[in-house]
Amino acid sequence: DAPYDYVALKELQEDKETIKKYNLNEKEIQNIKLIPIIKSKGYKDFPAEEIVKKLNITSLDDPKLEEATKEIYKAGFHTGTMTDICGKFSGKRVEEAKELMKAEMLEKNQADIFYDLSEEVICRCGGKVIIKRIDDQWFIRYSDPELTERSKEQVKEMKIYPQEYHHNLPAILDWFSDRACARLGNWLGSKLPFDERWIVEPISDSTLYPAYYIVSKWIENKTIKVKDLTEEFFDYVFLNIGEGKPKWKPIKEEFDYFYPLDINLGGKEHKTVHFPVFLMNHVAILPEDKWPKGIFVNWWVTGKGSKISKSKGGAVPIPEAVEKYGVDAMRLYYAHIGSPHLDVIWTEDIVMNYKNSLERVILLISELKKVDGKKKSVDDWLVSRMNEHLKKIAHEMEDYNLRELASTVYFTIYDDLKWYIRRGGENKKVIEETINVWLKLMNPITPHLSEELNDTKELVSSSEWPEIDEKKISLKANAGEELVRIAIDGMRNVLKLAKLDKANKYTLFVAEEWLYELFNLVSHEIKVTRNIGEIMKKVLEVERMKMKGKEISKIVLGLVKDVSKLPALVTSQIEEYDVMVEAKDFLEKEFNCKINIIKGEDSKENKAKSAMPGKVGILVE
Repeated sequence: DAPYDYVALKELQEDKETIKKYNLNEKEIQNIKLIPIIKSKGYKDFPAEEIVKKLNITSLDDPKLEEATKEIYKAGFHTGTMTDICGKFSGKRVEEAKELMKAEMLEKNQADIFYDLSEEVICRCGGKVIIKRIDDQWFIRYSDPELTERSKEQVKEMKIYPQEYHHNLPAILDWFSDRACARLGNWLGSKLPFDERWIVEPISDSTLYPAYYIVSKWIENKTIKVKDLTEEFFDYVFLNIGEGKPKWKPIKEEFDYFYPLDINLGGKEHKTVHFPVFLMNHVAILPEDKWPKGIFVNWWVTGKGSKISKSKGGAVPIPEAVEKYGVDAMRLYYAHIGSPHLDVIWTEDIVMNYKNSLERVILLISELKKVDGKKKSVDDWLVSRMNEHLKKIAHEMEDYNLRELASTVYFTIYDDLKWYIRRGGENKKVIEETINVWLKLMNPITPHLSEELNDTKELVSSSEWPEIDEKKISLKANAGEELVRIAIDGMRNVLKLAKLDKANKYTLFVAEEWLYELFNLVSHEIKVTRNIGEIMKKVLEVERMKMKGKEISKIVLGLVKDVSKLPALVTSQIEEYDVMVEAKDFLEKEFNCKINIIKGEDSKENKAKSAMPGKVGILVE
């Protein structure tokens, strides 16, 4: 199953000079037969021969050989089984047989472990990295079975994103082996207390840096000195052992306040390097109530096909980026451009679009602050929408869904407020309360903007997160505004179909009263069954529905086939009529013409019959 070996054999069989040069038996060489040892999915007995012929490879110099080898080895490893001639390994999966052979050869001293890198690695100094065994090396025993099991149990209690990594982490911990905790040589860093020839390896201690930050503060403000950092100090502060000195008490209180660590954020490159060590170090050293609660893995920002990293200077130099886009625009870009669990391609035009989005927000808030008028029905809709948004955001942020937060805050709420103004909303109290909530929702992503637009004495960043008031979520207010929106769309479509540039008059028909009872019945029954017969039976149990036989049958069939025709909330004729009458002035301004609002029963026009709950009938002249 090795394409390189197969091509080399074919070349040798045709190269009489080489056979003669090395005094080989030509007949023996020509009679060499291929032996099938692995049966792979999609291939016959000799995968190497098959793919070499398929790709028309005739020489060891052909670059396609590398591609062929990768394909065959991948197929063999993931789908291959050992053939009948493989003795005790026959029938076993290649993946399993490989490990069994390895273990047997090591046990019989027929093999040894050779350490190498999976690909060429270049040092920051420019030299090639070569694996070298160093005797007397110091390791941390991450292979310890008890530590591994305790760490796996903690994973079950943690919030880890993405879900795929949460699922895979226990297997990574199982695989995780002993890791060097010190470097030999002239390195910067702390000397290993057990053997001062060695310098502590950064990855082995950086995993506890949240704890270090807490202690370093008290060194900096001279409350304690480096010489105070004894085992007694750490036992008291970190492990709650002993009495401790009085001046240590505030340090312990701060550590207890900030620990356990709620979430550790890091790039995808840390999935098998940093995060397992981070978790196992905490579990091994700290008491259980200080073990970490979450891990959030973010993917990369890429440019021209490669990762953009700090070591490469970032996408653009930071001072230049801040000047060009603004810090908040860049933060919004990162939060909203895509899933944090997918690579993001840095695109300057798109970053600029986010800057423009923030400028739209500034202009809208400036416009809103100038408004001061009377209360209108659209006020209830805006208050309802803001509480709906708060409810949705609270749910999304349970899973750290920054993209949904950004979508709602910078686009959906913006659109709602634009609609509010367009509908004639002008209630100063409602506007101030809405802006106050809006700025708090902006603060996690665009903190500078939220503070700049804040007119209150309190900093937005130090204020309480806004609370949801479920009582102010009004399905009726939402249904009323949806009715008006649908009416506007319908009026435009009718004008277009009539091939008119401008209407002289619109007549809008509100559905007949009995239809609301029918829609409520269907709305209730459709949650139980989609069987048209059963629904019709329930509807016709209502006496006045029997008289509408054929008409009802057609409506019910249409609703069952397309439930989107059912409004989210079926109100009543009088409520929809009042909404349309209240919106009459607004609609007349929108279309610059006279508008009549009529109940369906009060007209003989055919268009009156087209009116349904949640959708007015429309006649244009």
